[in-house]
Amino acid sequence: MTENEAIERIKKESCYSENCHDGCLYGEENCAYSKAISALEEIQQYREIGTVEECREAREKQIPKKCIEDSCPDHTHYKCPSCGKIQKTKYDDSTFGCILNNCSNCGQALYD
Repeated sequence: MTENEAIERIKKESCYSENCHDGCLYGEENCAYSKAISALEEIQQYREIGTVEECREAREKQIPKKCIEDSCPDHTHYKCPSCGKIQKTKYDDSTFGCILNNCSNCGQALYD
């Protein structure tokens, strides 16, 4: 059963649909049916945002990380520390690419 189905069932099969708040001993704000529906709706909102792990991962990508230098005898690569994509290659007298604020491959915030 989904949250939406549970909400509809509570509304349909309980006194909630009959405006139980008038006869409820606890009043509208403390009605168990109202609390259950509010909790289910809040869960739905959090699921739209994403999981805790997805939120943490997105936050980590916003923290700038220094590019990794990978040197060879004739050139140096500057790679994204998260995915390894080459951002810039530097030879003795020339440079190809540039280090942007964010990796074009994975979105990790970067600095040189």
